[in-house]
Amino acid sequence: MKKLREKVIYQLFQDEDFNRRLNRCVWNNYLDPEEFEEQWGQIMIDYNLVEHEWFSYLYDIREQWIPAYFKDIFMSGLIRVTSRSESENSFFDRFLSSQMTLVEFWMCFESATEAQKHKQSKLNSDNKHSQIPLKTKLNLEVHASEINTHTIFKDFQTELVAALFQCDLKDVENIDDAKVFILTDSELPKKTWNIVYSPDNNDVTCSCSMF
Repeated sequence: MKKLREKVIYQLFQDEDFNRRLNRCVWNNYLDPEEFEEQWGQIMIDYNLVEHEWFSYLYDIREQWIPAYFKDIFMSGLIRVTSRSESENSFFDRFLSSQMTLVEFWMCFESATEAQKHKQSKLNSDNKHSQIPLKTKLNLEVHASEINTHTIFKDFQTELVAALFQCDLKDVENIDDAKVFILTDSELPKKTWNIVYSPDNNDVTCSCSMF
């Protein structure tokens, strides 16, 4: 998507509505393949891009780069490997330069490592001696605050609050030996999500593929 500037005319690249619609279509983790294809096709029609060679090529290889086609495949942090690498490079760039001798490089590398250790120690101390205010009285939140770092707990807390105040249980169905909980989300009122719970193996899956 970084090539967009050079692939379309300047006026279209500056069009906020076009950029917003395109990004919502491409990077929307909630879309399934059919919804992506419908939205993409409408954008191509609305902006006269149906015959555009570059957009046609992107559509032909959509299964290789559009999240909707592989969101049900568990990848852990795999797709963030590049960003983690760039983060490390940015950190060490503050201490190192290409003009250094090997001895200077080693000394600065050690300084950078010590800086990381110091930061980690401070974070550990903060986690041990302070507590993030709880937003509910649920034992689940209390337990999460005790076993996680502040950073991870904040992520958990955000999801917990969203589950409590954005989601609503619409129906419960029994299918074979599993229970299916049908939920709605106030931020996406037109969609429903099916959470399937299998008590035999304590397995839980959600149709959003993000659980």
